[in-house]
Amino acid sequence: MTSSKKRVVNFDKFKESVAAKYAVKNSPNSCDALYMESENEWFLIEFKNGKIDEKKIFQVRGKIFQSLLLLTERLDKTICFTRENLNFILVYNENIARIEIGKSLCRLASNAKFFPFGPEGLQKIYFKEVSVWTKEEFNSNFVAKYSKP
Repeated sequence: MTSSKKRVVNFDKFKESVAAKYAVKNSPNSCDALYMESENEWFLIEFKNGKIDEKKIFQVRGKIFQSLLLLTERLDKTICFTRENLNFILVYNENIARIEIGKSLCRLASNAKFFPFGPEGLQKIYFKEVSVWTKEEFNSNFVAKYSKP
């Protein structure tokens, strides 16, 4: 979804290596990419190219938490580490209005069984920052910033 030449970890392959280590038949879901700018600036990235509805948001949420568990297990890191160093970025196709994504996130966030710590919970509990960007916003906010020497 982006033309970036940045080298990232294919998180699906990372996930497969963890699943193989523990001989798991049904491997967990995972985000698409992990990028490490430095020891204390990491990015977990999920790309969505279709319609984002509540079902997709639910799937993304599952990918986020499963990816966090895989990462912390494999690298022997803690949630404290992710809260201080790991950013999450959801990149979506711009033909989907941001308002649809926001409405879906808020509906899910208001469901106490689903998201008991509120809409800002991902950022306050698990990640340094959480961003939801269009492809163009991703290219200008992330690719441009981290492509500089």
